[in-house]
Amino acid sequence: MTTILNQGKLPAGTYYVGDLCYVVNDDDWSDFCERSFPDSSTEVVGIFETFEGINYANFGTKYGDGGYADYNGRKYSVDSGSIGCIPVCTLGDKCGSETIAGLGNIIDFPEAFEVGYDEETGTITFGDVEIMTGDVDEDEDDEDAESYDED
Repeated sequence: MTTILNQGKLPAGTYYVGDLCYVVNDDDWSDFCERSFPDSSTEVVGIFETFEGINYANFGTKYGDGGYADYNGRKYSVDSGSIGCIPVCTLGDKCGSETIAGLGNIIDFPEAFEVGYDEETGTITFGDVEIMTGDVDEDEDDEDAESYDED
């Protein structure tokens, strides 16, 4: 499969960071999926634009579905094999605190920020938020850097 990477920055703002399948309206989810997989031999990752002209980012996790954590100990549950970053203003009532509790996080980015993915380590980066979706170095002393299993 060919992977196309759309690199760049997202503007400052308040974002939902986590699996977008939990917060994107059901009617729009198929459009999000078609952008990531325009055909059977191509995957697109990185920055995208909604039909309303708002930018968001989405990256596949190294090992698919499961539970992951960032270096600050925040947890992310994944059911679509990907973790994204989308402005909360685009999500309407699907982004209520009850909806995302335990699934993702609302994070304020005071300045424009880079997004990226390290294919070797499986680390997804949104500004200073680094989410490890690959193998964790056994010498890592920081327990927050470990993946977690959901109960």
